[in-house]
Amino acid sequence: MTKLFITSGVLLLLVSQMFAPCAAASVIRKNVPYTIRGKTVAEINRQISQNGMDKFVVVTVQPDSEVKYSALGSTCKVKSVERMVNVTVRYPVLADGVSPKLRKRWKAFMAVMMQPIDYHMQQARSEAAALDAFWQKDFSMPGDPRCVRLNKLLTDRALSVTDRYEALGKRYQTEQMRPGGPIERATKEFNKLP
Repeated sequence: MTKLFITSGVLLLLVSQMFAPCAAASVIRKNVPYTIRGKTVAEINRQISQNGMDKFVVVTVQPDSEVKYSALGSTCKVKSVERMVNVTVRYPVLADGVSPKLRKRWKAFMAVMMQPIDYHMQQARSEAAALDAFWQKDFSMPGDPRCVRLNKLLTDRALSVTDRYEALGKRYQTEQMRPGGPIERATKEFNKLP
C-alpha cells in the first residue's frame, strides 16, 4: 500500500481542498479575535493603519487530505481519502472602555466587514460537496504499481474543481472591495464625523 499526504495552505479568502470517497469532508471554522484599542475613530484608524489594512480581517484555509492507495499487481487504486478543511478567521474586536455610540458604529462596521467571511464559508461547504462528488468515483490505473500517475491525475483534476471555487471567491471579493461597494460604504460610515 502506498500512502500519500496532500497538505496545502492558501491565505486570504481562498478555499481549496482535496476530498475523498466515504464520509463527507469536514469544514471547521476557528475564530481568532484580536483587540483594537482606541477611544475615538481616529485612534482606532491609527491602530488599524499601523497593523496594515491587509491584516485587518484575515482568513486562512488549511485543507488536509490523506489519500491511501493500494496496488494489486501493477494496478493502482484509491483505497480511501480522509479530508478536513480548517478555516481560521482572524478579526479585530474593540476593547472595553469606549462610548456606547462608538461601540455601535464599530459593530455596524464589523458586520459588513465579516459578511465576506460568511460567503466564503458557504463556498467552502459547496466546494467540499463538489469534491466529495468527485472522490465518490472508483479510481484505478493499470500500469502504475507505485501510484505516481494516478496521484498526479487525481491531484490535477481535484485542483481544477478548486480553481473554479477560487475564481468565484476572487470575483466576490472584487465586488465587495469595488469603489462604492459595501466595504467602502461601511468604512466611510464608520469614519463619518458625528
